[in-house]
Amino acid sequence: MENIRNLVSHRVVFEYQDGTMLTGYVAACRPAQGPVRILALTRVEISDEASHVIEQHRDFLILASPLVNFRLAEGPSAQASS
Repeated sequence: MENIRNLVSHRVVFEYQDGTMLTGYVAACRPAQGPVRILALTRVEISDEASHVIEQHRDFLILASPLVNFRLAEGPSAQASS
């Protein structure tokens, strides 16, 4: 894959395993040095697997690494599981 830092100012399509696509301009990579953790995007469209736009955002942040887990941190069910 092309170095993600080289994509700043370019319109890029990010494709996900379920067919969802996120299209937008890469505005910045964070942190400025070292491994990229966060991408700041502008003029973003989120599309389903049939390429229908389901959301649009002026600014949008995404994590540059894959999700490996999630858990409830707050809310009524979080106290019950402790």
